[in-house]
Amino acid sequence: MIGAEGIGWSRHGGAGMGIELRDISLDGGRIHYLVAGSGRPLLLLHGVGESSAYWREVLPRLASRYTVYAPDLPGYGASDPLPSDEAPAPERLAEAMAAFLDTVNGAEAPPAVVVGHSLGGSIALELALGYPDRVHRLVLEDSAGLGHYVNPALRALTVPGYGDVATRAGRTSIGAVHRAWARIPLMFAQPHLAPPHWVAEQRRLAGLPHHLHTSLAALRTQAGPFGQRRVLLDALPQLRIPTLIIWGAQDAVVPVSQARHAASRLRHGQLAVVPGCGHVPHLERPEHFLDALQSFDTT
Repeated sequence: MIGAEGIGWSRHGGAGMGIELRDISLDGGRIHYLVAGSGRPLLLLHGVGESSAYWREVLPRLASRYTVYAPDLPGYGASDPLPSDEAPAPERLAEAMAAFLDTVNGAEAPPAVVVGHSLGGSIALELALGYPDRVHRLVLEDSAGLGHYVNPALRALTVPGYGDVATRAGRTSIGAVHRAWARIPLMFAQPHLAPPHWVAEQRRLAGLPHHLHTSLAALRTQAGPFGQRRVLLDALPQLRIPTLIIWGAQDAVVPVSQARHAASRLRHGQLAVVPGCGHVPHLERPEHFLDALQSFDTT
């Protein structure tokens, strides 16, 4: 076990809070994850192109209330990919995360609060719909799967050939730098709020063996040249658990109108719109994200 400061956890005073880096075998492959804290389990699911390090701004404070699990999804970061004949679709990754919870959480543990961002939100929603006994409360942050529109820059990557060339270029040293900086205006409403460690992590991840390939494959399972393929709005009324939707008011990837439309479909739903914020509230406005989550899980 290493201290939070040993891997750069900084903004919320991680020093002295133990954060363990662990690996488990799941379906024959290795899943790398972070675990910290104590209390009800909380599962954090990152989006396309990211890893468990995505949550470093908020994990220390969350660990003061929960046992937090932040995995690298299969094929991302340090985790092994799914078998070559399986696409990293949200429903398949939800199945993997149900097995992950069963393994790390144990049969006697209470169900988890599940937080999913972007494509991780679609995975979290599939998990809540398909495995409702594993989920205590659901948080969807700027989630995929709640409307057809998605930014044209992401739709372009799904075009045969173009995304493959971009992926190969992104693995070069120059391409990794370009990719990291090109993502900033897409993800952040105020680019100067992009944490330097996030930019550095984008460059590091681009050089990993499976990361960009998995990112492209996952994007193509969810979206195509004309928008998102798998939209789960009609399934939202099936949710019987409390659900919070958190969204950046200036999200350029998926518009805030999708959040409002989705919230109107929920039986037990809340909506928190973060002002002056783009696609990543937990990075751009972490205090707003944490306050919304705390208010939601104490009601």
